[in-house]
Amino acid sequence: NGNCYNAGASRFTAPVTGYYYTTYYFLYKPSSAFGIAINGGTPTYSSVHGVGTFNYINGSAAHTMYLNAGDYLQVYGWNGGGYYSGWTQWCVGLL
Repeated sequence: NGNCYNAGASRFTAPVTGYYYTTYYFLYKPSSAFGIAINGGTPTYSSVHGVGTFNYINGSAAHTMYLNAGDYLQVYGWNGGGYYSGWTQWCVGLL
């Protein structure tokens, strides 16, 4: 709602200042980690719980974050050598 999500950039931009709750679900490789970043910074990694095959693990995480109007969120993976995008589904709501 409100055109806050840019599918091409996989980016949510906060329309107003406040606390936002976000959940995300993803597939990632066992040798990597997944997290969410504010304004392209270092992703915040939380305790990730998941199960899956040798190649991919299904996981989920949730965060409450304070964002200023215009800040943006992106979900990233980290494989030790760099960031990568993964198969994700996520939801963001203003508290």
